[in-house]
Amino acid sequence: KIFFAIFFMTLASGIFASPLHTKLKHNIIVDTDCSPGDIRAISILLSNPSVTVKAIMISEGKLSSDDGLKVVQNTLHQLDADTIPVVTWKQNSLKKYLSPADTQLTVICLGPLTGIGKELDDKIFRNKVEEIIWYIDSANPLKGFNYEYNKASADRLLNSGIRIDAISNTGDSGIFFDNDFLNFCSNSGTKLSQAICSTLTGLKNHGSSESGRLLLSEELAALFLGNHELFELSPLVSNPRIRYNMNYSSKA
Repeated sequence: KIFFAIFFMTLASGIFASPLHTKLKHNIIVDTDCSPGDIRAISILLSNPSVTVKAIMISEGKLSSDDGLKVVQNTLHQLDADTIPVVTWKQNSLKKYLSPADTQLTVICLGPLTGIGKELDDKIFRNKVEEIIWYIDSANPLKGFNYEYNKASADRLLNSGIRIDAISNTGDSGIFFDNDFLNFCSNSGTKLSQAICSTLTGLKNHGSSESGRLLLSEELAALFLGNHELFELSPLVSNPRIRYNMNYSSKA
């Protein structure tokens, strides 16, 4: 787990390492229900110079879409990224914010699949999407809030034939932030590190940690983008178009 600690410390210091994956540039859409882990993941994605966020869609889930819209807009303002379009899943279609050149998009789904499932009913938008990266508590078997909130939408999308990489915090002990990382962020002057420190300290103060450790969640989906080789992936026997991470590679 040493690599993950180094990776996040490098990220928080504002010196983002070159992505390891062969695809050097990523045009993405983020679908979020605005949990604290989602906001940290969005902050991480925005700090990566190889990533261009084309739009952010707010789905129902941990927050209502209206409340989530305010949270994301405030986050973008703090990170000087106000120009990124933000819509709720009941508002304008995402394709309104895409040009004909926007193809081979990656959709980062950090919450339930309700909103992006609705968008993918549009053939023009669907043809622009190359893959979906979805954070889920467990993909094999399927379980967790991001699946159970709207099973019907999730099942329909999971069986649509789109390539999906389902990322979870797995392994014997999981991947976590600890006090050393919090102290590092606290002493760093970057906006990203201060935002991460603030949210993680808030979780600790509300009893969301044990033994000074905070398990990563949606942040792992942001890490997976461009660093696939750190995750041990396996296709589902029932649906090879869906891969899930069983564990982390020895490099992690």
